Amino acid sequence: MRYFYKILYYNEELRSDMSAIESKGEDVYAYTRILKYRNKRSGMSIKDLIFLLLTIIINVTVDFYINNFVTVEYSTLMFIINIIYIIFLLTSFLDYAAGLGIFKDKGVVTSAIVLLISIFISTGITFLANSIFTADRNQETMALIALSNFIFISMVISYFLMISSPRRQDREQMIKNLTDIKNEIAKIPVSKLGIKDALNRSTKWLQFQQSKDRIWGTEQPMYETAEILKVFFGMKKDLNYSWRDIANGEEDIHKLEQTYYLLLDTIEKAKIEPSTPILSALITVGMVNPENMNMEIDQSEDAEKLLFKNALKLMLEEYSSELKTLSEWDFITDLENLDYTFDKYDKIPKILLFARIYHILDIKEDYFRCGEIVADTFNILINRSDSRFNSIEQKEISNYILALMYNTLNILLRPPIVIGEEIQEGLVEVEEEENEFPGMALPGFDDFDFDDDVSVENVDRMNIGVSLAAVRNLIRKKQEIDGSWGARIDTTAECLIAVMDKESAENVFIKNGIHYLLALQEKNGSWQNNTLLTAQVIKALNAVNQAIGGFGL
Repeated sequence: MRYFYKILYYNEELRSDMSAIESKGEDVYAYTRILKYRNKRSGMSIKDLIFLLLTIIINVTVDFYINNFVTVEYSTLMFIINIIYIIFLLTSFLDYAAGLGIFKDKGVVTSAIVLLISIFISTGITFLANSIFTADRNQETMALIALSNFIFISMVISYFLMISSPRRQDREQMIKNLTDIKNEIAKIPVSKLGIKDALNRSTKWLQFQQSKDRIWGTEQPMYETAEILKVFFGMKKDLNYSWRDIANGEEDIHKLEQTYYLLLDTIEKAKIEPSTPILSALITVGMVNPENMNMEIDQSEDAEKLLFKNALKLMLEEYSSELKTLSEWDFITDLENLDYTFDKYDKIPKILLFARIYHILDIKEDYFRCGEIVADTFNILINRSDSRFNSIEQKEISNYILALMYNTLNILLRPPIVIGEEIQEGLVEVEEEENEFPGMALPGFDDFDFDDDVSVENVDRMNIGVSLAAVRNLIRKKQEIDGSWGARIDTTAECLIAVMDKESAENVFIKNGIHYLLALQEKNGSWQNNTLLTAQVIKALNAVNQAIGGFGL
């Protein structure tokens, strides 16, 4: 994985007053991208435009003047040198003004090289003045003019490069810059931050990462494919959603339906075990059509299907027995020992994955129990100032896991989706007549709008004695000054989904998190050229987009 974004280090005790940044200096990639995205969003100032225009006018005027007194054999060379300088000037200016990231974190080095080259060129012109310039003018004067021109244009180029490039800054300056950005974001409507464009570009990139076999991923294709399918379905893409890929002059049509049934077929042939890839794939299949996870035995089904049903039933029963003895303290111990990183998908707590499956299958007793354990865990974490909970403070639980726990609990509080006849017929129709599949939202991905009575009833039934607002506040307090959670893209995306639940997307802490994610998007539309990471950010940005009514991607 690319060196990335562990660039800002925070003192936990001072985090709340935003004075906790320390930079190690050698890795300022994310901080730089945030500053550049701010420039791109803010646009170029009048001062910068005037500065650039005057520089070009001066440079071109001096060039024409100098070339009138240059001997024929050197005129072409002088012209080419000056044109290269102007092109470099315009490129560096665009990089600064538009935040293109052309020079990435090499701007300071590049500007130093430009100055060095300028000195060599100018020194050479001075030494060769008698042969470069015609004798009817003072060669030394012309050489001095040429030298001054090259030095001037190089200084301007260096200025733009250094402005757009990371510099070693003390923590106070970094705090000030990030605070200024946060204050600017507070005044900008969330719809103006560039979410829709980011979603369009990232979705296209993700589409074209699908292999000819209609799957995503190489190391764990089942897991990656399942997670990416969730994202597309969450964006209201039905099974008939397709896109075209043209490679080597040949057009290839991809369709979600193909991937979904390929995933279903793979699961039914796989060894059913409580691994993250298997559980994630089961959730994806169940969210589209729970009937495909129906464990009722039908002797008319083929042997493969019967083996799948029996294995699924056995796995769920075994974990159900485990749940009866599992306490919130056991869960906390597991979480404390969990060293989560995005690449280690197998570190996601099993209880959260099983809870989703039980919920899909409407096995109330078990998903109620999962919800109670998660809620009781939050109660302990929220009240951990008690001396009995000192051990918890010794190792902080991952922000990603906290957000994942909240988002899972939030889903468990919703009534399970029951497939109606109309949708069931639609799914059958996909298999038989794919071109006539109705464009409807898939089950499990509808927007839920429960009234207070329904929500309270579900909480009471599940014995959830935790304030969801308190949990959101717990997660929100962990946000960093740059808008991230834990200086990680994946964690920020998951936490953003959690904290914006029942909150206005116009809140500054939400917009600050969005700005962080958008700033770290690559030019090709991805995040770190990583399909899983990109899918996770798309999920978060799509949640924001739908919250502000920005449908129609």
